[in-house]
Order: sequence, then C-alpha cells, then structure tokens
Amino acid sequence: MRDDEAGFRPIFRKSLMAGRDIKVGETFEPDIFYAMRPQKYADGLPSERYEDVIGKRAARALKRYDPISEDAVQE
Repeated sequence: MRDDEAGFRPIFRKSLMAGRDIKVGETFEPDIFYAMRPQKYADGLPSERYEDVIGKRAARALKRYDPISEDAVQE
C-alpha cells in the first residue's frame, strides 16, 4: 500500500456486523454476519477476523446491524 492510500484504508475496509438479532450465548455461524463499509464508522472487527469469530459465542445480545466488536465475542 502506498502512503497516499493509507488515509482511505479505513473507509474502504469492511467491518463485521450482525446480520440479524443475536442472543447472548448464541454461537456465531457464517450466515449471521454482514461485512459492511466503512470500518472507520462501523466500529466492528475487521472483516479479515471473520474466521476468528466463527464458532465462538456472543458475550452480549446484538441487534441487526450492530457491530461485532471484541467485547461481543466470548473467548
């Protein structure tokens, strides 16, 4: 990536978002995510972390379009 592109990276990258309402303790399955732009404003985990989240459980309830953040995923 060139230096002049660095400022645009947060705008063009995608964040993981809830594709539907998710209950506390529910397992994250591939079909309940959206990857949405821009990451800069969505505040979710980068879409590249998708595989890290699959199979883990929701630490809190999420509404559709809520960002999937670190604190929403149980280890």
